[in-house]
Amino acid sequence: LSDLGGGVYMTAGTVMNCIVTNGLAQYGGGIYLLGGTVTNCTVTKCTASDQGGGGIWMTNGLVTACDILGNICVRAASGVYMSGGELRGCRVRGNSGGWGAAVYGTGTGTIRNCLITGNAGGSYDPIGGGGGIYMNHAAARVENCTVAGNAALTYGGGIKLVAGTVTNCIVYYNSAVTGGNDFYISGAT
Repeated sequence: LSDLGGGVYMTAGTVMNCIVTNGLAQYGGGIYLLGGTVTNCTVTKCTASDQGGGGIWMTNGLVTACDILGNICVRAASGVYMSGGELRGCRVRGNSGGWGAAVYGTGTGTIRNCLITGNAGGSYDPIGGGGGIYMNHAAARVENCTVAGNAALTYGGGIKLVAGTVTNCIVYYNSAVTGGNDFYISGAT
């Protein structure tokens, strides 16, 4: 068990046209990204055993045109844990775990032109929710995305928005047990 990045640990450079599978780490089961670019890759069947990022943990950099699917994390972000950087043109699907099953945004990151579908968020603790996306930073942005067919055991089947901005997105056919099938908004725009 690696502490950071079960498959790839990146501080700079480019990783492209690859498959990262069956990675296991406390943070970033597949990829731990501090900087650089990941493009046209598949990140699948990876697990984060602690805070998050079953597929990818990113603090900076660019992840583009990637498939992030079937990853697991007990706590936050089975797909992508994001405290910075940009997730662009990716398909984040079939991830399951705690809150923010597909993407958990806790920093200045941007999710742009992505498909977020078929993810399932649990209720690890009272702040749970966000089967598709959970955002809680004022500078976080979700732009031009489709968020559909996700589920949460608590709030916000599609998107749970505590802080941040959602612009020009299609959010539909999501479900949440406690409330806010598509959106659960608390203090954001």
